[in-house]
Amino acid sequence: MAGIKISALPAATSAVGTDVFPADQSGPVTRKISFSQVATLFNTNFVQLNPSSNQIITTNSLSLAAGNVLTTLGTFSSGSAAGGISGSFKAFATTAATGGTKFTAANNAGNFENVLTNASTSAARTWTLPDATGTIALTVTTGGLIAVSVAGTTQALSAGNAYIFNNIGATTGTLPTSGSSAIGDVIKIKGRSGAPWIIQANTSQIIIYGSVASSAAGTATSAAGTDSIQLMYVSSNAWSVDWALSSGIVIA
Repeated sequence: MAGIKISALPAATSAVGTDVFPADQSGPVTRKISFSQVATLFNTNFVQLNPSSNQIITTNSLSLAAGNVLTTLGTFSSGSAAGGISGSFKAFATTAATGGTKFTAANNAGNFENVLTNASTSAARTWTLPDATGTIALTVTTGGLIAVSVAGTTQALSAGNAYIFNNIGATTGTLPTSGSSAIGDVIKIKGRSGAPWIIQANTSQIIIYGSVASSAAGTATSAAGTDSIQLMYVSSNAWSVDWALSSGIVIA
């Protein structure tokens, strides 16, 4: 068959693994290679996207044709349910050397599968984590406020927290400075004590309860140790009582 062009050969009815064709491996001798060998090559260097149980997916680039939503996935891998590998997904920025985002599935003691999903929204949303230091702690909140248990008798208060005063003695909570406060900031206090609690206004601040206002750097004191109160920063140097569960808050 010397001198016959490959294009002039008759077409095979169907391809099988034992079929062979010439391969030039940059040497003086042209060798034959089978479809089975090619399949082995592909299985070694490429993966399918519907792996069987415990199979690991790893690829350096996954792209679709122009016009599709997915164009490149950078590095994509999934871990093995058999253990030993933490699965991860990396998405790189469109401009070279400008960073990316990595999601990693690491081991957990309970062998639980955790789900990250978007909530139902009325419009498209963008979440940005502008933390340059590398670590962001997400805290579970209740009712929009973070619960803080207080064991001592003094506490510096911060906006966005719901404090539980647990000490048997009188506990004093000092409001944040006006410089660190913003209009609409909220603080809640719940007492679990036999002694009344005291809310101390910071420098130049007043506490407003109905039509009554405290003196500068004044106080609001509960009638009982189990009373509750919520305050909002409403204007410069002014905290107002939203509500109070008490037989009488004393403003001074």
